[in-house]
Amino acid sequence: MTTKYLPEVVYTIALTSLSTHMLWQRKDAADARAHYDARLRLLADTAARLRAGAHAEHWDAQDWEELKREAEEAA
Repeated sequence: MTTKYLPEVVYTIALTSLSTHMLWQRKDAADARAHYDARLRLLADTAARLRAGAHAEHWDAQDWEELKREAEEAA
């Protein structure tokens, strides 16, 4: 390979690296958004049931414990 094509090779590698990085960032953001949407849905459902006078069920407690554990691991 001659030095004549070196700038093009460097540009190609840089653009490929940048696009791969941006793709991973977008996927991570989508995963985080889905996770927080699920947490908000759980909170909203639980709040609506409690406002309606329903009692918290056993599976609600399990969901809350899982959310608590995830929050502690993230901290």
